[in-house]
Amino acid sequence: MNYPWPKDLIKAFPPHRPGPLERKLTKLLDATNDEREIHSFLKKNDFLVGMAFHSNSHPHAVVSEFELGAEFRCDFLVLSCCSAWWTADFVELEPPNARLYLKDRTPSKRLRIATRQIRDWNQWIRKNEAYFRERLSDLFERIKLPASGAMRVPDAATEVRDPHCLLIHYFHIVIGRRDRLSPSERRTKAEESLSAGVKLATYDRLVDAARRYDQSDDFNKKGFRYRKG
Repeated sequence: MNYPWPKDLIKAFPPHRPGPLERKLTKLLDATNDEREIHSFLKKNDFLVGMAFHSNSHPHAVVSEFELGAEFRCDFLVLSCCSAWWTADFVELEPPNARLYLKDRTPSKRLRIATRQIRDWNQWIRKNEAYFRERLSDLFERIKLPASGAMRVPDAATEVRDPHCLLIHYFHIVIGRRDRLSPSERRTKAEESLSAGVKLATYDRLVDAARRYDQSDDFNKKGFRYRKG
């Protein structure tokens, strides 16, 4: 059996060359620890947030700085649906250089504060579900979202006001970088995402989204675009 020479392997699997959007995001993450600067970049390229964090089959909209009453505000809200329900994914940005865990594998102070904030959001939504649906309905009407198809209604704004319309919430904390996690920390991150009700992601998930965007053709790039809230 003839095995390929190293040069043949390089031709078959060339080294990855980042595209323009991936380069811009990576450069920003390497240069700043200020999540506000990163939020500003992602607000201009909000389709990356939608690509990375939509939890349903039909992504529809990305909303920056969505307010939960007068008390809370999330960095991004991602809205997606299928033919049976709507999904609201709340995204909270933390610094890219922040640690997820201490030496004893317990959550860092930054992660504990962010997790507590997410729990406050969740509690607020449960206590104010009718009002939350009205807020979403106003948003859906403003950006003219179509109905999911689960109910015989003309639009999503009418649909989401109905308490029989299933509305599911997910919460994401974006913090740190993938290559700074040890294997045991990666395992802890996965376990906590499954058990705590809060999904943890590093900024590399957004870098991966930028890579997919750069590698797509023009037709698919248009498909990644989302309605803005």
